[in-house]
Amino acid sequence: MNTTRSDLQGQTAVISGAASGIGEHLARYAAAELEMTVVVADVDLDRATTVARDITYNGGTARAQHVDVADWSSVQQLAEATRNEYGTPALLVCNAGVEMTGFVWDTDPRQWERVQAINVNGAFHLMRAFLPTMIDRTSRGHVLCTSSVGGIAIGASQSAYTVSKHSIRVLAQSLEADLESARANIGVSILVPAAVRTRIFDDAATTGDSSAENYRTQLAAHLANDGLSPESVAALTFEQLTTGARWIHTHPEMSSTYIEQHYADLTSGLEVL
Repeated sequence: MNTTRSDLQGQTAVISGAASGIGEHLARYAAAELEMTVVVADVDLDRATTVARDITYNGGTARAQHVDVADWSSVQQLAEATRNEYGTPALLVCNAGVEMTGFVWDTDPRQWERVQAINVNGAFHLMRAFLPTMIDRTSRGHVLCTSSVGGIAIGASQSAYTVSKHSIRVLAQSLEADLESARANIGVSILVPAAVRTRIFDDAATTGDSSAENYRTQLAAHLANDGLSPESVAALTFEQLTTGARWIHTHPEMSSTYIEQHYADLTSGLEVL
């Protein structure tokens, strides 16, 4: 069964990383186009409050909520506050994420762990906190996870981020298998963005050397000059999500190329078996 617009219309959405970028515009779209009550969840409460106030000013319903997705107790508090005020959400968006540039051997273990804690553990925490009650709902629900084109490709100078985005992709696929096994009425979609005009590289950490910082600066400029607008990505995401798409690619041709390269690499040794 596919998730339709009517399954989400007028329901509650919890969106992490919703104070800026793709998450912000997913929140704005959900409120404006689907009349959803949106919990704008982010570690930056000031930005989240600005987004929620703007949604409300424009006729929607939204509430800002501080959450550190890397902290299980913080996510538990988010889930409890949401259920107490709005009930069980119909849509959970695991979108919070951070970037980092630099080589593996230059990466501080604390920086590595921070990227994994936010990008991977954060998504798991949200799933663990919200899914039990979402599964118990009789109506259809949905989980959207933001991976990246970096979640299907391998490239230099982004090892911490790339590992995390491969992990969130696999986590979402594993979640889907679990939900199917449990015959739960919950759909799963995986967003695979490439160049989108967000702050992710402006806010990114680096290993501190000049090459990592230069690469971060180049990528930030690339997004600013050539990236899709986050508004268009939000519209594309909800259009495809509500018509049954499991995979949502912002740049299908690029994704296709990376998938072919990855498949060729994975199968390159099989001919000797």
